[in-house]
Amino acid sequence: MVFALIFLMFFGATTNGAAGWIILGPVHIQPAEFCKPLFILYYANVLAYEKPFFENDGLPKEFITVARPSLIPIFMLLLILFQPDTGGFAINLFIILMMILAAGSNFKSARIWIVGIGALFVGFRLWIKPFEGIISHMHSYQMQRIISFSDPFKYIQTSGHQLVNSYYAISNGGWFGVGIGNGIQKIGYLSEPNTDFIIAVIGEELGIVGILVVLGLLLYLILRIIAVGSRTNDTFYSTICYGTAAYIFIQTLFNTGGAIGMIPLTGVALPFISYGGSSIIALTICLGLVLHISRIEKKERNKKAK
Repeated sequence: MVFALIFLMFFGATTNGAAGWIILGPVHIQPAEFCKPLFILYYANVLAYEKPFFENDGLPKEFITVARPSLIPIFMLLLILFQPDTGGFAINLFIILMMILAAGSNFKSARIWIVGIGALFVGFRLWIKPFEGIISHMHSYQMQRIISFSDPFKYIQTSGHQLVNSYYAISNGGWFGVGIGNGIQKIGYLSEPNTDFIIAVIGEELGIVGILVVLGLLLYLILRIIAVGSRTNDTFYSTICYGTAAYIFIQTLFNTGGAIGMIPLTGVALPFISYGGSSIIALTICLGLVLHISRIEKKERNKKAK
């Protein structure tokens, strides 16, 4: 995977400002997607079988116990960031942090992490305006996405047109939508309607109720995965489940949040809904691992019952 990410630096196919694809004829491979199940397996192994990461107060026992196993993952994350694939970088980093917290952190330290992340988000929303003029003169595709989400109608002719058309689609759908196949924003107005803005298409054709049903099903799946992880006593198995739940949760948040203007657009797929072969394969690998763990856990539970 390291070699694949290095290959992208020089020969990667560029789409929407990021050189993140290896093209082999009709097959398009996105290595950053396959890093997600790889990191889940890697850190589940490290957290289960390496030295304990945490003392009772939830802080690292020794810096080297955290730094040593993370050298290659950090290098891989930097390679993803340099593509530049900000969304892939953020999702992979979130998965790793959530697995470390789930494996050895107490409630106090987890609360600090949650408050800290929330404060960063609020601060970003409040302080993006003063720097808007500076960022608007940068030609980076990622920088343009940052300013467009703060006031998309101001940049409707340039970087804000995607978000504005997403608003139009959701508004046009109302509560119950215009009917499957009857949406108009996906026909030439809304870019990437089958991937980044699939939730806007759902909103137009099935309404807000349709969006809530889709998000509710994904939430149910996440809670079921967490339940499987909480029932097993094996740290390796439980951290795989928590990593998979974090993976689906953060990717859903990024996709939906980008489409409704909560966060900058990151170009990530909505799990199991958006078109994208690499994303679907990576997700089903993780889900297959969870199903296998559930099967093992049920067998052990039945043995104890007998």
